[in-house]
Amino acid sequence: MITGPFAESQQMDTIYYDNRRIPKITISDYCTPEIFALILEFIYTDKCDIPPNLSYKVLIEADKFLLDKLKSLASIVLTNQSEPLEDIYTLMSAAIDLNVYRLEQWCSRWFAEHIEEVLEDQRFLEMIQESAHRLSKKYGVLEDNLDKNGRVSEESFTWEVEYNQILERIDKVLEQLELDA
Repeated sequence: MITGPFAESQQMDTIYYDNRRIPKITISDYCTPEIFALILEFIYTDKCDIPPNLSYKVLIEADKFLLDKLKSLASIVLTNQSEPLEDIYTLMSAAIDLNVYRLEQWCSRWFAEHIEEVLEDQRFLEMIQESAHRLSKKYGVLEDNLDKNGRVSEESFTWEVEYNQILERIDKVLEQLELDA
């Protein structure tokens, strides 16, 4: 595409400009000319009209190019639909992986509205298990407290019993001291 003395015309993995290393960006096959045109339009104008049928792919590519505002625009298009444009599990996974809160909330609401349909779906149970795993890493919640169906097991409340016993002991000490707390 570019020929002549341009650095871009050289077959190099790294380009140097003003003694600084500029990594070569490779555009994946997933990024079709149609999607790339939308990305360029956004880069140059800070806006673009994303067709619903391309919104998921634009979301993915916008993340690769670190274009958070474009990711937001793509998520708006995705969430303004009455039904998912892609597989709902794919959308939820992308929302979590790409940290797109709006899309994650939309997917959660969709699951809540279609709970009867997804309750027996193995992918739904796996998603709950993955979510529990993420929460355990983030907040220190023990995922061992979840059974194979993603429900909290009875054993997980042993800490609550111990906690209440300690509170009762504190209450007894306060009574002995005739202190109301």
